[in-house]
Amino acid sequence: QTVSLTGMGAQAAAVSLSPQSLAFGPENAGLTTAPRTATLSNIGSALLSISNIAMGDGDWVDFHQTNNCGSTMPVGSSCTISVTFSPSPGIIGSVHSTIYITDNASDSPQRISVNATGMPPVTPPGTYWVTVDGDGAGYTHTVQLTATVQ
Repeated sequence: QTVSLTGMGAQAAAVSLSPQSLAFGPENAGLTTAPRTATLSNIGSALLSISNIAMGDGDWVDFHQTNNCGSTMPVGSSCTISVTFSPSPGIIGSVHSTIYITDNASDSPQRISVNATGMPPVTPPGTYWVTVDGDGAGYTHTVQLTATVQ
């Protein structure tokens, strides 16, 4: 006996993420970088359902993520994930975090690695005086230095 079957194979959502890492140069505490972006594309054959896009791991509080992805993406569509870095005053040196994208694609969650370097706060403009006292050979020496930050 022969049985004829017709139909379509199962459709699946699949994603492309570019780039998969974002790097920021050094940034002073209290300032915010220009955004870096990554593109999420639905390259599968079914609707992509996004349940969450969020920062996690590491120093995530110093990175801020926004996106225009929505909760669903039709086949062939793309969206942008933007990240800025705004180091806290105590953050000096290398920091990292990860953006997790949770969806119905088989390789979920997708990840974007985020790396940056925190620097001390910028000294505000103004004039500063420093007095240095020295004692030697029975003489006391006082030197006053003036520094102007513009």
